[in-house]
Amino acid sequence: RVTFAWLPNFAMALLLRQADAARSGVWDLGCLKSMLSVAEPIAYPTARAFAELLRPHGFQAAAMHAAWGMTETAAAVVFSERYLSAASAGTGPVEAGRPVPGFSLRIVTERGEPAGEGETGRLQIQGPMVASGYYRNDALTSDSFTADGWFRTGDLAFILDGAMTIA
Repeated sequence: RVTFAWLPNFAMALLLRQADAARSGVWDLGCLKSMLSVAEPIAYPTARAFAELLRPHGFQAAAMHAAWGMTETAAAVVFSERYLSAASAGTGPVEAGRPVPGFSLRIVTERGEPAGEGETGRLQIQGPMVASGYYRNDALTSDSFTADGWFRTGDLAFILDGAMTIA
């Protein structure tokens, strides 16, 4: 019996397009302790509809979690335990979560200054799982890291109460 699984938002949408088949199926999803949504932006309405469609099969919305990472981090480095309950008004960006131990995030303005709490800016990351550079591409490596060693992700994000949301 599966207790952990992951899927991107597009896979949830594919299942929703087969909603009649899902409703008529017989599954026991009560054993699923964590369904991790990763690999692409999360659409709150899709995730909520997915959870509701599978609820009659024992699926618990509380088992859904979000994560964020990049190729340059080799894995997800930010995880959310609040996933569906944290989305603003149910339609806005979904909270990606808090960094794993040893990993740091910061948001900076266009001028490179620290952004305020809840202010959208450029996401920069630092930690043991961040690549040290790009193979045989010194120019890209130089452009991708700040003078003090933070990796410029290229993402817009904000941090609120210690949790990061990709904007």
